Amino acid sequence: MRTFKGPFGIAVTVALVGTALFHFWLGSVGVLDLRLARALHLTLLLPMVFILFPATKTLSPKEWPSVLDFILAATAFIVTSYVALHYEELNNRLELVSDIQNIEVIFGVFATVLVWEAARRVIGIGMAIVVAASVVYLLVGHFLPSPLGHRGFFLSRAIERMYVLENQGIFGSLTGISVTYLFLFVMFGTFVERCGVGEWFAEISQALVGHKVGGPAKIAVINSAMFGSISGSPTANVYGTGVYTIPLMKNMGYKPAFAGAVEAAASTGGQIMPPVMGASVFIMMALLGMTYIELITAALPAAILFFLAVGMVVHLEARRLGIDPVEKSKLPSRSKALMRSYYLLPILSMLLVLSLGYTPVKAALAGTIAAFIVSFARKDTRMTPRRLCDVLAAGTRSAILIAIACAAAGLVVSALTATGLSLAFSSMIVSSANGMLFLSLAMVALTSILLGMGMPTTPAYILSVTVAAPALIDLGVIPLAAHMFVFYFAIISGVTPPVAITSYAAAGVAKASPAATSIEAFKLSIAGFIIPFAFVYHPALLLQGDAYDFILPFTFALIGISAVAASMAGYWMASASPLVRTAMFIAGVLIILPDWRFWLVGFGLLIPCLVNQVFLSKKLVTA
Repeated sequence: MRTFKGPFGIAVTVALVGTALFHFWLGSVGVLDLRLARALHLTLLLPMVFILFPATKTLSPKEWPSVLDFILAATAFIVTSYVALHYEELNNRLELVSDIQNIEVIFGVFATVLVWEAARRVIGIGMAIVVAASVVYLLVGHFLPSPLGHRGFFLSRAIERMYVLENQGIFGSLTGISVTYLFLFVMFGTFVERCGVGEWFAEISQALVGHKVGGPAKIAVINSAMFGSISGSPTANVYGTGVYTIPLMKNMGYKPAFAGAVEAAASTGGQIMPPVMGASVFIMMALLGMTYIELITAALPAAILFFLAVGMVVHLEARRLGIDPVEKSKLPSRSKALMRSYYLLPILSMLLVLSLGYTPVKAALAGTIAAFIVSFARKDTRMTPRRLCDVLAAGTRSAILIAIACAAAGLVVSALTATGLSLAFSSMIVSSANGMLFLSLAMVALTSILLGMGMPTTPAYILSVTVAAPALIDLGVIPLAAHMFVFYFAIISGVTPPVAITSYAAAGVAKASPAATSIEAFKLSIAGFIIPFAFVYHPALLLQGDAYDFILPFTFALIGISAVAASMAGYWMASASPLVRTAMFIAGVLIILPDWRFWLVGFGLLIPCLVNQVFLSKKLVTA
């Protein structure tokens, strides 16, 4: 991303701050027509993409936009402001019935190309390929044979779906979510990060677990879980918290690849950890028609299982390597860290406003105001006018990615909806798996991983849920479990080789082999591949049902996840042989599955493994 100095830099900062203030006004007291609000949202953000983000990393100028960038920014302003200026006329037309004007076809073509280019610059080539393939399929897919072919669309009607419709395409419902929930949530996360909460998370993590076995790695797990939930980006979390936790782990004896993997796995898991769960939770909330409190409450048990597994692996790895805890004298004082618990005020304020029945928009505003107040606790975080402008500008820069992701995903969803490809894909999955739920789950998991590779969480989830979730719902999976299933696998793609982007970021910080780090992160995150299958078969793990339905599956899941973690570490009470590790892994998976016959076989495998470990541990003591 470019940074500017001088008058032009001031002008860009003023534009970014003005954009932030507009969204704060809209979220607090402003009332605008839906189409107008979405159009103004993109009018303010889409041109900034071409100003701030170079077309290429090597050839484009880094300190100043090129002439082409200025032309693209001006064109983006024109095609988006057209919708803002003519929103009443567009609202009064009969969608898919009234003729579309020639100027709208031309502007629609430009808008589609500009959103595609913006997605390429901001999100990456993966998203650009998906968007291009979807648009091309909409235009020429009628030449393909069944079941992929569709009835075909004239250019004018295709552009109408992508540019003119209120609830589809560039200005559709996904952009509407970006205008309301996502922009203010990203701004909340930026304020929380800049007011000192992130540093306090690191301090309290050190104070609570630094003196335990595997303390440095546990610090990384807890710190990244808390900070990653708010930051909304696993990669950003790696760079934000890993610069401290990874060197600490290396200094205490962990191998560089393992240290980077711990940070990558924990940062990835932050996206599934309540109370915030990144930006994607707001999209899921809107798609499922659930309240924010209902959704984060349902997600909590599975998140606990994930981080329990990661924490157990790092604990057992420390036991296996004989790594000593950090000396208490080198750690922050627990009492002093707890006295600064007022840094939780922004998060607690947000949750309180939600629990009182207010919208997530009001909750994000309340949390942001609380973060602003908390910033005055320290001189170096105090929100002076200059620092406040910097924070508002930084939050708007971060929101650009979300806005472009939603607009680009709107093009994809529009194409899939118009052509019926999502339904055809669901039918292909169900028929290929012969209606077997487990095989369908495996195919959907693979699809979600492939769609999520190299992408940020939000667009990865949108694409995965559009393409893959209907197949599961058709097989009788409850919508919440279906959405959570693809959500998990879209996120876990960040640590899945060969395109493990979060692992590669952690490898860079750890100065370790990217391949070795991605493999270790994959092993640490193995619970993230098992837990989604568990809550599809056990909806009680998503708190769907009464307490009695929840207790037994959750208890067995705890046992199973613990066995899997021991298998990944290769250590329980003593080093485990390959045979014992394999048996523990199979036992753990079987115990998690929802059938008493699987439980019997699982415990039948696990008990001999436990006996073996007890015997070996006693043998080591007496040796």
